[in-house]
Amino acid sequence: MILLTRRQARGLRGVLRRPVLGITHAGPVLPLVLLAENGRLQVQYRQDTSAVECRTRCDPRAAGIVPLPLDALIEFAGPDDTAVRLEDAGPGCTVARWEVGGVPQARVFETPSFDPAEPFPDLSTIWAEVDRALLDALALDCAPGADGAAGKFVLLKGRGGGHTVVAGGGHSLRGGFVLPWAGDVWLRRSPVFAARPLHRGQPLRVARTETRFVLRVGAWTLFLEVVPGCL
Repeated sequence: MILLTRRQARGLRGVLRRPVLGITHAGPVLPLVLLAENGRLQVQYRQDTSAVECRTRCDPRAAGIVPLPLDALIEFAGPDDTAVRLEDAGPGCTVARWEVGGVPQARVFETPSFDPAEPFPDLSTIWAEVDRALLDALALDCAPGADGAAGKFVLLKGRGGGHTVVAGGGHSLRGGFVLPWAGDVWLRRSPVFAARPLHRGQPLRVARTETRFVLRVGAWTLFLEVVPGCL
């Protein structure tokens, strides 16, 4: 059983929805996976080339793993701290229960299959705090009409001990970022960089694995594929 509030669900919707994640096709997509233990809630979403995780507090009675369709959050998201109870109702089925104005609500969701044993990207790496303007520059690359619209990728170009964000169209957006590694890093462009919950003044930390560029802002962690050879 997973317990969260309607307000928490609304906050999750700030990032975990199709337009923000860059999902443009209709129809079924992979589910959210919610994990609760010892008063901590992890909400995870993975795609073929990226993954997103939010870690927050929850009711200490919550425990277990529950899948939920990505689009389900909108059903019970709201402005208050009314509890939402999510329970596994059997293979391919999750039931949500909550109240609106004291009136009980319930909804049964069909959930796409997922592998609970599949590990989420490893976080055992070295983090470095960087200028928040890096996230602003990545968001600018995805703004309507930005030069980045000319390509599918954005480049963190390493030169002279610093890095510059270069849009897909070749335009330098901003430089002077000190990242804890040398060389260039190519990333796929994504509207997730502009998600409002990521721009609330929290420190920005980055890390690098062999295949991932990782951004952490407040409760949110973004795992982004490092794409080789995008010249």
